[in-house]
This record gives sequence, structure tokens and C-alpha cells, in this order.
Amino acid sequence: MLSAETTVERKRALRSLAIDSKNPQPETVLEDVKGYDLSADGKKLLAWKGNDLLVFDAGAKPDPVKSSRI
Repeated sequence: MLSAETTVERKRALRSLAIDSKNPQPETVLEDVKGYDLSADGKKLLAWKGNDLLVFDAGAKPDPVKSSRI
């Protein structure tokens, strides 16, 4: 999910939420994101951050070494 600040800049963050936990707390995956899309098989995320597109495994925070910039 994307969460947005209520400030003038309206920065958005990509956040995840564990469905199976009794007291779920959203966890920030990536800050200052313009948008994102999930692959059809649910294994990869494409995130638009600044002028970059990042591809990384779904369910994990992007690793700068392992994520791919397009």
C-alpha cells in the first residue's frame, strides 16, 4: 500500500502489512515512492522512486546490491 504525508510535499511511502499477525503493524518498505506495481505471479515489485524504476523481490525491503535499476 502507499501511504501519503499530509504536508505540502505529499511524499509517499510503500508499506507492507502482515495479514497473519494478531496485531498487524505497517512496515515501511521504501520511502518517497511515486508508484508501484506487483508482478502477475506476485514475486516481484516494480517501484518508481525519483527518476529510477526499481525491481526487487516482493515481501522484502529492496537491497541496493540485489535490486535492479531500470
